[in-house]
Amino acid sequence: MIAGWLGGLVAGAGQELTFQQSIDLALKQSPVILKKQAELRAAEGQAGQITANYLPNLSLAASIGKLHAEPQTTSLTIGGVTQTYSFGLDETANTNSYSASLSQVVFDGGAMFASFGMAGKGLEAARQELKKSTDQLTFDVINTYNNVLVAQKMVELNDEAVQMTERLLAQANSLKRLGMGTGADVLRAELQLAKAQMSLTKAKQGLELARNNFNAILGNDLNLAVELETIEVDSGVTVYRYEELLKLAYQNQPAWCQFVLAIGAAKDEATIARGALFPRVSLVGNYEVGSTKYSSYQSDVKNWTAVASANWNVFDGTATFNRLKEAEAKAKAKEQEEREVKQAVALQVKNADFQLISALENLEASKIALELAVENNKISEQRYGAGLGSNLEVIDAQVNLTLGKIEYLLAQHELAIAKARVNQVVGQKIY
Repeated sequence: MIAGWLGGLVAGAGQELTFQQSIDLALKQSPVILKKQAELRAAEGQAGQITANYLPNLSLAASIGKLHAEPQTTSLTIGGVTQTYSFGLDETANTNSYSASLSQVVFDGGAMFASFGMAGKGLEAARQELKKSTDQLTFDVINTYNNVLVAQKMVELNDEAVQMTERLLAQANSLKRLGMGTGADVLRAELQLAKAQMSLTKAKQGLELARNNFNAILGNDLNLAVELETIEVDSGVTVYRYEELLKLAYQNQPAWCQFVLAIGAAKDEATIARGALFPRVSLVGNYEVGSTKYSSYQSDVKNWTAVASANWNVFDGTATFNRLKEAEAKAKAKEQEEREVKQAVALQVKNADFQLISALENLEASKIALELAVENNKISEQRYGAGLGSNLEVIDAQVNLTLGKIEYLLAQHELAIAKARVNQVVGQKIY
């Protein structure tokens, strides 16, 4: 009789959405998610650039064309006689040149490997940032989706209350005509009807606001009418131990993972700064071949070199030492934050676990209260119809019944949100 009350269909001939479709649509249209996805691609590019700095650098060059040089002339004067001599050919030659160069850093005091690690951690941090935004948006969709369903059900419940009060008013008028009721009974019923109609109006206003918020989260036009699929609330929830939830959070929560990555990146930065104290050694190889061909002769060139090159900045005014000092201090400071951040994660998990347990308890209590309210309303209506009770008794019973339904509805909503919150804080869908 009271199962499945969290739900209902949102009226309107607009877009029909299931729960999962709502989440998928929000993830597809959200500017925040699109921004984080772009930032992730940028992080991938940045990581690739850092990695490329330490991979072999191969370059090729080629040229082909014509070469023309005017003959050089030299004039000599001997004994008053001047003679002019020419050197070179007055013609155009075919020329070509090809070269290849290869270089590879082989030692830089560990900075190379630290840069690799730092690039990887930066990329993973960007992935975790996207996951964090995705988890938050998913929670927001769950919340607003359920808010719409609750608001719709509130309209239905308040409409039921209006109909019950209208029946009570009609019954009060009938009993008054039969001499079994009083004008006060009619007046009380009219007053209760006015209150019920006011509550119905407020419920409709709340539904409109809930729809607006839902459309905003999904990135829809705010005027779009949506129809939502009913969600059946399952009270048979597996309650995990706090320690189990905390373990999952330390494995999967994006914020915690980002902090761990930040500690590692700070250490890598210190290693990179320390690497500047050592020489930078590279292997370099070059190969060049070319020719210049005239009609009467040809000149060929073929060269190659293979060298080990070292560059060591032995003194830079203590700038390197101070950069190292700064990097090591930052790494140490980041490590000191661990206890505080870890405690914050534990508090989030503890509160989410408590809210879930409380929601289950509230759901069970509200279910019992609703069953009692249903029975009490039935008895009061029977007594009033038989002339054994007053309409005041019926009004109280109807109010308690409506409140019981609302409390049970809100308890179901509370459970749905509590489960979503647990999923968010542990960074994994377990409900």
